Amino acid sequence: MQLIIKEISDRMDFDPFSTLHLICEIRCGILRLFEKIEYYFNDCNIVYHCDIPLMLDSFLKKENKHTTIKENIPTLLLYSNVLMDNDVYKQIMEIVHFATTDTMILDNKQKLIGYYFTNFNNHYHTEPPKSYNIISINNACVITYIWDMNELIGKQIENDFNLIQNFNTYHTKFISAFSLCSEGIYKQVWYDNNCSENIFVSNSAKISSGVVFDASAGKIIIDDEATIMPLSFIQGPCYIGKKTIVKAGATIYKDCCFGPFCKIGGELETTIFQGYSNKQHQGFIGHSFVSEWVNIGAGTSNSDLKNSYSNVIIHLQNKKIDTGKIFIGAMIGDHCKLAINTSLNTGTIIGICSNIAKAGLTDKYVSPFSWISDKSKEKYNLQKAILTAKVVMSRRRKELTFEEQQLITDCFMK
Repeated sequence: MQLIIKEISDRMDFDPFSTLHLICEIRCGILRLFEKIEYYFNDCNIVYHCDIPLMLDSFLKKENKHTTIKENIPTLLLYSNVLMDNDVYKQIMEIVHFATTDTMILDNKQKLIGYYFTNFNNHYHTEPPKSYNIISINNACVITYIWDMNELIGKQIENDFNLIQNFNTYHTKFISAFSLCSEGIYKQVWYDNNCSENIFVSNSAKISSGVVFDASAGKIIIDDEATIMPLSFIQGPCYIGKKTIVKAGATIYKDCCFGPFCKIGGELETTIFQGYSNKQHQGFIGHSFVSEWVNIGAGTSNSDLKNSYSNVIIHLQNKKIDTGKIFIGAMIGDHCKLAINTSLNTGTIIGICSNIAKAGLTDKYVSPFSWISDKSKEKYNLQKAILTAKVVMSRRRKELTFEEQQLITDCFMK
């Protein structure tokens, strides 16, 4: 069977992340959305499709993937905002097993998940078949906005943990290290004996003295070559990605996940760092989503609750959205820089390549390439933005690809 992961058309509802990324790249838990799908459908020919060729090419190049759609074979098409888990997978495979005609797959709220084609033709991307069977499945999660991810972090850490078998080896090594605490680096690491089975630390991770783990509410997973510096507090569920550094004295409350090569300090709660972003110093970030190559200055904090305790209203480009939620922080795009003591409003959207250095609360919506200070608000110079991006990425031995540079340029020209 062939599997197509197809980009949704409402991409701008995932602004600012969607400016430089496919929706399926979003991290929630340990894995990104496309990685979850790949784990379940690892025996399929998996291809990717997006109506924006440059966006697709950028993704394929970054992830070192190749994609060729085959015709006239059974094909499952899933949309990129589907959050795959074991329950949904089993229901979809039951549909595939028994289907004799083309089938539209919905969740129980009538949101479109995808299609199953008994004999796929490439023109179905633009013109689905005129007749098909309709089947709804239960408990499927279809993501509508980027902030929807935050309330799913804890459950997704648990689900992803069960997919990645090598995490089970972390547990044994970690408990062995505790038993040798008089001899090893794990001396004076404090944890509750009743929840030690929820703590998983890679053998290559470094845990300093005086770290406190509270895994009573969910797993704590410290991945390869991560570093936890002294006197940090980490509450589960929490995932610390590969080569990520948790700075001394950090306070990380439940439902946080940090991708690779991040630096994390201060106080955080219910927040996703996609990867390659830094918040090294004091300050609070909560109920937020931080894209890649972001730097958050010392003392910067966000509000994630209005004084009125009313629903957070998001200003998303040319529309306002009543989220129905009272806890939402900031959604920060790639390559943004926030100066020391920046104060982010509740439900703030910050477009890519923005620089903020002003007193008082930021605007609710900061357009891409904004250069904001107390004196002025200007548009950041495109060439300077690209040059800075290249310098920052080179520090992590990454290169700004031609495709990424063109996407940044296209955004600037809009």
